[in-house]
Amino acid sequence: MDKGKHILKTYKQLKDDRQTVESYWRDAYEYSFPNRGMSLINNSDDTSSTSAQNYKSKLYDTTASDSVRLLASSMLSGLTPPNSQWFNLHIPTSDNVPYELKSWLEASSKTIYQMIHSSNYDSEAFEFFLDIVIAGQCGLYIELNEDQEFTFEFWQLADLFVAETLNRKTIDTVYRKLQYTASQALAKFGKNLPDFINDELKNKPDSTKKFDFIHCIKPRMIDGKQTGGFTVKTMPYESTYVCAKSGFIVKESGYHEFPVVIPRWFQIPKSNYAVGPLDTALPDIKTVNKIMQLVLTNGEIQIAPPLIVKRDGVLNPNNVILGARQVMFANDANNIKPLHTGSDMAWADNQVLRLQSQIRKVMMADQLSPQGNVQMTATEISVRVKLIRQLLGPIYGRFQSEYLQPLIERTFGLALRAGILGNPPVDLESINFHPTYLSPLARAQRQEELEAMGQFESSIGQVAQVEPEVLDIYDFDKSTTLKADLFGVPVDLLRDELAIKRIRKQRQEQQQAEQQAMMMEQENG
Repeated sequence: MDKGKHILKTYKQLKDDRQTVESYWRDAYEYSFPNRGMSLINNSDDTSSTSAQNYKSKLYDTTASDSVRLLASSMLSGLTPPNSQWFNLHIPTSDNVPYELKSWLEASSKTIYQMIHSSNYDSEAFEFFLDIVIAGQCGLYIELNEDQEFTFEFWQLADLFVAETLNRKTIDTVYRKLQYTASQALAKFGKNLPDFINDELKNKPDSTKKFDFIHCIKPRMIDGKQTGGFTVKTMPYESTYVCAKSGFIVKESGYHEFPVVIPRWFQIPKSNYAVGPLDTALPDIKTVNKIMQLVLTNGEIQIAPPLIVKRDGVLNPNNVILGARQVMFANDANNIKPLHTGSDMAWADNQVLRLQSQIRKVMMADQLSPQGNVQMTATEISVRVKLIRQLLGPIYGRFQSEYLQPLIERTFGLALRAGILGNPPVDLESINFHPTYLSPLARAQRQEELEAMGQFESSIGQVAQVEPEVLDIYDFDKSTTLKADLFGVPVDLLRDELAIKRIRKQRQEQQQAEQQAMMMEQENG
């Protein structure tokens, strides 16, 4: 079997394997943001605004939608805030590491951070996190454009079929369905197109008819090992575009790093797919929507109740016209009166409030939402931060390895090969370095370290009043540096080791000069 046919066969198999999960995603989208999941809800290519509006009209409560939006924005600002540098390239052991290398890594970190947030990252990443919260999984494609700028592209879940090939507990294979008109395919792939698309170009150059293509990105394996070359045919990851109708390969290339970031919120056991936090709240979301539907129906009855009419020979219920300033004739006023249904609206209101509160709790909206004008004490703020840290801690750990790390690896690789970071030091290849995270969520996870240091320093300070020697066991320099890291103090404000030594040497020399001056005054006095 040729390569194109094999890709189509694998794509069909992955598509069949995913069907068992899609029902969860459909419900999640339908009860939160139907317009975002039309391809899944309809199970077709119909994503028109009319179709989306039909599903949106079935929503009777916005608690889920508001909670999704709040959690998505909180995750985005908590992981990759645009107003402060949220990562730094760090060498685990800084002993005997050239200062030039550390300076280069620090400057590279700042450059990459600025490039990310000067691109379209923030807008695409918000779309990305909305789908992550709803369905638990989607993709963010990263590339460098002709202007040497990062470009990010949100890949919706409906078109993604993924797998783990290298058994590294991360997604490293993706098949994606695309649609292009004949003219778009020509612009994307050049003249290497199947005959029936070339015929469409020749006979109907302005046709809007779309053709299906499959884009396959996966590790390039030779003799059971992943390649590590630098040419298009030997790069670690291969990229192949195939015509879905014929299996004709229209384009082949490669990537140095896996170009798509595909994290997972709650991974489904024995599956490559995941569900989002909305899945846990779905039973309550469905229930509150049903109750709200009944409340609205009953509200119509309460506002314009049905009437009980007695046939008295005068009042004919078949031609009675109800409305303002209408006159009706009856033998007795009691012959027409409203029918009271006996519905319990108070019970419905209580159930709605209870379910809305439970939805916000599951979606963490009750902790993440602003508290308005309510002033909180320092203790209340500390307790709130601890609770948020506990809620998001496990998720942050997964997103650190499945989102932040591949994001930084990809952007660093692109910038380095493009020469944007300048010439790296010669020692770079022999030294391992990794990112350290400085985002609000990262600092929140290390808040206990900060509290422990503060408590210990306070305790040791009291003991030092009696036994000053006890201060020798504690490294205040390292403690202060670590605190600056935990507080998120900009690196530019911290002096390096050479500057600190120079300042302390000058201070020591000044103190010695003052002591000598005092001794000379005493001798001369």
